[in-house]
Parts: sequence; C-alpha cells; structure tokens
Amino acid sequence: MEGSRMIEVKRNGKRVELVVEGPINLAAMQDFIPRALIATEGLKHGSMLMHLGEGAWPTLAAVGLELVELPKMIRLIRRFDRIAVMTDRDWIGELAEFEGLLIPGLKIEAFDLDELAEASAWLKEPLPA
Repeated sequence: MEGSRMIEVKRNGKRVELVVEGPINLAAMQDFIPRALIATEGLKHGSMLMHLGEGAWPTLAAVGLELVELPKMIRLIRRFDRIAVMTDRDWIGELAEFEGLLIPGLKIEAFDLDELAEASAWLKEPLPA
C-alpha cells in the first residue's frame, strides 16, 4: 500500500481495484474521496473489485463525511455497473449486496477473500439486457 493509506485505488481501463486495510477513519475518507474521483474520471460502465481486509469498516466520523459528500459519492458510484466485494465477514457481504439492491443499475456481489478468480470472472460476465 502506498504510504500509510488505508484505501488504495488502482485503475486499469474500465476496472478499478480498491484495497482497504484497517479501520476507515475520517482522514482516510478525506484522502480517498478526491483520489477515487480523479482515478475514475471519465469512467462509464466500469467494474470494481473491492478487497476488504481485517478491520475494514468506517468509523462514525468517516460515515459522517460520506453523508456530507453524498453528491460526490453518488457521482462516483454511478460510474460502475458491477462491484465485487471480497471479505471474510458474511454480514459485510450481505450488507453490500443489499446496498446494490437500493442503487438502480448497480449489481453488487460478495465473495470470500480466497475467491479472487470467481470475483474477477463475475465482473467480466455480460450484463443482462
């Protein structure tokens, strides 16, 4: 991971990879939002592979910033059609999949941390018409 960043953002064409390690505090979220917007500039119908490591959960202050920055977060999320969330905690995967049901045009699927091949294959599948 770059420096002490808790959220690493990498873009390769239409695919973005997020690697999250440790708790997501206010400083990490303040760092992440502008970097993610810049990294995904111009992206349409993208896919995201999100690796949630141990302890990857936002603090209350980070959630508060997400709410304050909601227009930016919506603009960011609309750049994606699919998000594969890799986690070792079932409840986080279930929460992520539920979130996908609330956002029109976005599909979110959860995978175990050892299912990288499956998650990558799912991101490449054609979207239903």
